[in-house]
Amino acid sequence: MEIKKILEEFIVKLIMVILQVFRLGNVFHLDFTHLLRNQNIIQVIMLQAEMGFKVYRLSISWTRIFPHGDDKEPNEDGLRFYDAVIDELKKYNIEPLVTILHFDMPLNLAEKYGGWINRKLIEFYLNFASTLFERWKTKVKYWITVNEINVLGGYWTLGLASNNRKTKSNSNQGETPVEDAGIKL
Repeated sequence: MEIKKILEEFIVKLIMVILQVFRLGNVFHLDFTHLLRNQNIIQVIMLQAEMGFKVYRLSISWTRIFPHGDDKEPNEDGLRFYDAVIDELKKYNIEPLVTILHFDMPLNLAEKYGGWINRKLIEFYLNFASTLFERWKTKVKYWITVNEINVLGGYWTLGLASNNRKTKSNSNQGETPVEDAGIKL
């Protein structure tokens, strides 16, 4: 009975934080930058620590670190943003579990290079991943290279959509435009 009460209190606290975190627009969304700036992510991490959570899984946005994907130098502001999140997790003895690629290839790489069909993307991905490994080699033990690789959505998710698209409207994650359905990997 005691565990049920603790869990109910936690859920109430979590709902209160979530209500502060989510903003209404056309859709619900989580604005991670807004969270950090307004200390809400700290509250979420504190609640997780209070519940005894030992791991927090987060994804690093490729475009936050390399806005165009083929940039020569990383965006230091983006790296500092994740420094703050990782440091906060470590402060509460919560281990960060970092996903490197969470279906968020910079649009520039899909448009300019054709996505993963172009082997140059391997070089860009390695630059991105190496930057993260070097930056957080002493702070992050666990890495996921590609989120849920076994359930990847449409080819656009991988940046494999054909170059003969007429519009960008079919660039939604998980949707494969008809003209791309026959692409063989």
